[in-house]
Amino acid sequence: MTSLILLLSIYSAVIGVLILMSFSGYWPFPAFLPNVPQAAAWTAIADTPSPAFNSIALALTATLIALFLAILWFENIGKRYDVAIIAAAVIALALPQIMIASGQSALFLRLGWSGSFAGVLLAHLAFVFAYVAIVLAGPYRAFDPRWRSVSHGFNTSAWRFWWRVKLPLLRPALAAAAAVGFAVSMAQYLPSQFLGEGRVATLTTEAVTLASGGNRALTAAFALALASPTALAFLIAARFGRPRWGLAWS
Repeated sequence: MTSLILLLSIYSAVIGVLILMSFSGYWPFPAFLPNVPQAAAWTAIADTPSPAFNSIALALTATLIALFLAILWFENIGKRYDVAIIAAAVIALALPQIMIASGQSALFLRLGWSGSFAGVLLAHLAFVFAYVAIVLAGPYRAFDPRWRSVSHGFNTSAWRFWWRVKLPLLRPALAAAAAVGFAVSMAQYLPSQFLGEGRVATLTTEAVTLASGGNRALTAAFALALASPTALAFLIAARFGRPRWGLAWS
């Protein structure tokens, strides 16, 4: 409990500093607070909403596709073959990302997909699917098959069983996998930079670019804009991933 409180305190302090910096104007040393607070950084983000829109659209789309592919695999492929997909996912995550991004860039350049939203989406999907498959593998394969046997006794179709029984029971795992996948996509820098070719700007590419500049307020605003959707995704997952009996007692 002490570690959790310490971790929350550190994160709260970081968020507080970022909020203060994002509204700072002229802030000379050694002043403790900025002289004239202003919202110029947030106005700049609002005037150019495409990075935020691209990031959220990429994250949502990649996460939904990854969930669909993972569920399709676990529903139709035997458990003994999971070692192949998990090994591929681990290799994809263990290799330096610049190697994978460079290979994707060379391939997509030949296919004419570079600099497009679809190309960046496919680049994100490789990493998002790896994380989603790893998160879902354990809970999905641990599902008790006796539930399916009971449903056979009621002459329930496979689709109805999955929708009315299996999905609610696996909802916490699916919600956690979706939140992790969303966060992974939001954090992708090299795939966005290599495959986007400057034509598909995201919050991550903009934040990294600004980090090397001297505008601290704009950098802090982009950092908060990048962290907020991810935090919201985990909050939604924590809420909707709770079991029904947990909601009944709340």
